Amino acid sequence: MYFTVLKDFKILLLFLLLAFSSQNCRKKQRATHMAFYHWKSLVNPVDLQQAKTDKLYVRLFDVDWNETTQFPEPLADVQRFSAFSKFKQVTPVVFLTNKTFEKLSESQLDRFVQQLFQKICRDTEGCYSEEIQFDCDWTETTRDRYFAFLQRIKGVFFEKKISATIRLHQIKFMEKTGVPPVDRGMLMAYNMGDLDNLKTENSILSVETLKQYVQKLGQYPVKLDVALPLFSWGVVFRDGAATKLLNNLSQNDILQTPQYDSCFQKIADNRFVLLKNQYLKGLYLYKNDEIRIEDAPLSILTETAQILSQNINNQELTVAFYHLDSATLQKYRYEDLEKIVQSFK
Repeated sequence: MYFTVLKDFKILLLFLLLAFSSQNCRKKQRATHMAFYHWKSLVNPVDLQQAKTDKLYVRLFDVDWNETTQFPEPLADVQRFSAFSKFKQVTPVVFLTNKTFEKLSESQLDRFVQQLFQKICRDTEGCYSEEIQFDCDWTETTRDRYFAFLQRIKGVFFEKKISATIRLHQIKFMEKTGVPPVDRGMLMAYNMGDLDNLKTENSILSVETLKQYVQKLGQYPVKLDVALPLFSWGVVFRDGAATKLLNNLSQNDILQTPQYDSCFQKIADNRFVLLKNQYLKGLYLYKNDEIRIEDAPLSILTETAQILSQNINNQELTVAFYHLDSATLQKYRYEDLEKIVQSFK
């Protein structure tokens, strides 16, 4: 009798341990969502058809300092914000230059917040959004004014969540740069290197650079989502100095140039030298200019996602790809992007 009870007790104990272990595993499963950024002023229906998701972050307009009026000025509004109404979750994004907060005075802050509030409401009329995002690469000198702005904008948009973009350096040096008073942060996991440095291999995405910045991700007091790059560009160097940036330039664009052999010389995996003066992507370039092609290879995106997943603690996370462009998305299969999102679970 004693041994039977003991055996039953051991079986029950084993069952409870397995159940507890299973429950713990389920708790560690993170809910993930795919999203895209739309960053163009013109809305292309073909682009929208490429977005196999219900969630978009849409740049509504930019804000920069106007030297004539000595006040911030909205610029580059997106046309037809109503075109995004078919998506279930649309978050308007306002980009603000750091110069805006260098120049803005305390006495101008309330007026600025009210004018911005009215414009956002006007521009998004008829399109409900739960969240509004502000994109500003603030610095140690502008953080107090920018954070004061965020506090006051939360006061007028009291029914909505306020989020802000966060750069890697603002995570690593949070003691100096501060933590914005927002409901959520979007970690911009790209543009990691020194674009102007001729020796940089890829300023858009670098696993080696990322590893130097992730140690404090788990300590960050604001819950984070992640933005990953899908774009490419060519950095043009003249006499060793970066002079131009050619958006959406790929190696194929150069390799498929008519009379390629007489126009370019390939000097490294992602570097070309011009052999004569010529136009490229509508820009006139000169002999001996060097072009460094930068992009976001799927293998590096996957490794980046794995590193970030191990260092971010929150149990729900959106992975937003930058940006929604049908030409760009042709380089990536939807299934591969979905795998990247799932790797955050």
